[in-house]
Amino acid sequence: MTVDASAAAKMSEERKYVWDYFQLHSSQRIASFNFYITLATAILAALGAILQQSANLLGVAAVLGVVLVLFSFVFWKMDQRNTGLIKNAEAALKYFEEQATADSSSPTIPLTNLFQRDEHLVRERRSRQSIFFWRNHFSYTDCFNLVFFTFGLLGALGTVLALIRFF
Repeated sequence: MTVDASAAAKMSEERKYVWDYFQLHSSQRIASFNFYITLATAILAALGAILQQSANLLGVAAVLGVVLVLFSFVFWKMDQRNTGLIKNAEAALKYFEEQATADSSSPTIPLTNLFQRDEHLVRERRSRQSIFFWRNHFSYTDCFNLVFFTFGLLGALGTVLALIRFF
């Protein structure tokens, strides 16, 4: 095996390691978000049912609201950690893309450099902001944060409503 073949094999192993790392944390992020949505929806449904029908369980409703706020915060922090791990893997994958095309003198990003192209396209989309918010680019992080904030706010609102009705 020559030095170049050995280096290529090592780079291939490293790329596989980085890809597996990226895939693990990306899957983990989606799975934990799906679990959060299921859990938050169940808590919110129970909170709403209690607020509508049961005046003697208003203390439970207040606790459920606080739990929803707490879970929203905890899952938001977990998502931030997962995002950081994914960004680390993306940076390494971009490095491998750069290494694969280091000899190219083309000013354009090759179609096969998916992470570099995505970063470039996202930067372009974000530079074209619209007053119509739905036309703007939203990342997974933007969307997830909106969901965490909304459920947290609904939990806080449920707690306040339960306490107002209780006292």
